[in-house]
Amino acid sequence: MRFFKLIAGCLGLSLGFMSSHAHAVTECQGTVTQIWAGDNGHIWITLSSGGAAVISPNDINREAILSLATTALVSKLSVRVRYQADNVSCNSIRYDVAGMYLLG
Repeated sequence: MRFFKLIAGCLGLSLGFMSSHAHAVTECQGTVTQIWAGDNGHIWITLSSGGAAVISPNDINREAILSLATTALVSKLSVRVRYQADNVSCNSIRYDVAGMYLLG
């Protein structure tokens, strides 16, 4: 019986831990005004909102985000960039890019 109480206690603790951590993000929308590649593999995507999304060379989504940004630049479509931090300025240079939407 102690074993089941121990398992239930651990399960309850882990479920409580998981539910108490909300993941807040910031999303910034604009058109892509320029794309720059350099600085040892970093890609800078500058938005009309005044900010820039910087993708690191080891980001697993790097090629997909670059593809979306290039499509947005050529087609004049808007993008929405998701940053990992909450309540950040959309006019800043951000290195914590979580992903990008291409808006139609």
